Amino acid sequence: LEDNVKQNFLEPLHHLQTKDLKDVM
Repeated sequence: LEDNVKQNFLEPLHHLQTKDLKDVM
């Protein structure tokens, strides 16, 4: 897996997780 592809995949995933955490708090 290329670093660029990994970043493009992890960035949105991370944003989704942080958004969910904020909603839960």
